[in-house]
Amino acid sequence: MRSEYDFSKGKRGAVLPQKHKRRISIFIDNALLDQLRVRGEKAGTGYQTMVEDAPRRYLSASRKRQSVPDPDLSTGE
Repeated sequence: MRSEYDFSKGKRGAVLPQKHKRRISIFIDNALLDQLRVRGEKAGTGYQTMVEDAPRRYLSASRKRQSVPDPDLSTGE
């Protein structure tokens, strides 16, 4: 690393914090993660988007089956 770089005032964390999102750690089966990565690459969205969309779709379908009003899940709120 070059000596002219000064990171003394640097801060750890996400470069751009995103509203309505929180960083968490989860354990996902390797085979499932591999499939999500492949499908995400084919779809052009990435696996993390697919990981986020799956429970959102599940909750939306579950609410429809239970006739519960569906809050706006598209924004993550």
